[in-house]
Amino acid sequence: MKKHNGTISLLKFIFAFIVMMYHFRISFFPSNRHLLPINLGYLAVDFFFIVSGYYFGLSAIKDWNKRSNIYLDNLKMLWKKIKKLLPYSIIATIITCIGVYFLRNFSLSQLLPNFFGMFFLSSFGIGNNLVGTIWFISSMLISMAIIYPLLRKLKVNYIYFWAPLIIFFGFGILYRNFNNLNIYNIVLNNYIYGGLIRAFADINIGVILGYVIKNSHLTVKPVKLYIYIITFIEFLLYVFIIGIILIYPKSSHLDYLLIPVITLALTISFSEISYSSKLLSNKFVYYLEKISMPLMFNHLMIFKIFEEFNFKNFSSTFVLLGLSILTIIFTIIEYHLLNFIIPKINLKKFLVEK
Repeated sequence: MKKHNGTISLLKFIFAFIVMMYHFRISFFPSNRHLLPINLGYLAVDFFFIVSGYYFGLSAIKDWNKRSNIYLDNLKMLWKKIKKLLPYSIIATIITCIGVYFLRNFSLSQLLPNFFGMFFLSSFGIGNNLVGTIWFISSMLISMAIIYPLLRKLKVNYIYFWAPLIIFFGFGILYRNFNNLNIYNIVLNNYIYGGLIRAFADINIGVILGYVIKNSHLTVKPVKLYIYIITFIEFLLYVFIIGIILIYPKSSHLDYLLIPVITLALTISFSEISYSSKLLSNKFVYYLEKISMPLMFNHLMIFKIFEEFNFKNFSSTFVLLGLSILTIIFTIIEYHLLNFIIPKINLKKFLVEK
């Protein structure tokens, strides 16, 4: 399978941008729904969970025949993911804490718990999240840590039985307790975050997709008409998903119905049957993918710092455009700086010399 999927790469950036616009709107223009009517922007997170589950599932399935220690392999897998994301989490958390300390008069006692959350512990119930995206990473990592050894041990039995059971129980619990899926920080029965259950269910959808698509091979090359039809259906599905996120007026149980639609659209995209993957497979789209996750961290840092500023003398469009450009510029600079600095850090050499 190709390392990159152009469609998924572009969608990662689009949905990261939607999340950014959603947070800016509810923070700065809660009453101005006409300027930026993104009412269900939080549903983009389900897209990211399912996509993460897909690639995680493929990686775990490759390890099925390994004879190494499952739990050590699990830790290695987790560390591989953490070390890519941790620099962005640390930078966003520290800058946010400094900003709100001086600009918004936060006390040190309010800020210290965020340093636990910075290390993706918040979905355990440890620490706080000034940088809200961290809950998403925390829930993803916890879910994968639980799923990986089970998937290695049970193999296809997990795919056929346990994963579907977890999905239906997970969303069933959420459906009965919450009117919508905007529940990342809501605790169920003072025991477990709703966002963690949501991540666990979504990631299992991705795991199933990974196995099914990997093991479904077309014996006959599809005709062009078939490919055109599939491409058109894929396009319509994403237009429908993004349209609902942008224009549907309020959160409701409709959120749960959108999950199967997202799953169907991703099934087409991951299968790479349509023309979109070929058309979008280029360096520019891959670059957008690379900055999509840093964008998820940094936009929350920007709005937390500027949330209390008085923008009454400026138009809403100007403020929105300015904050968006500032976030994107900071993200691009940060991405390139980290990619320049991190490869030069050789911890093994440092330890040996000491």
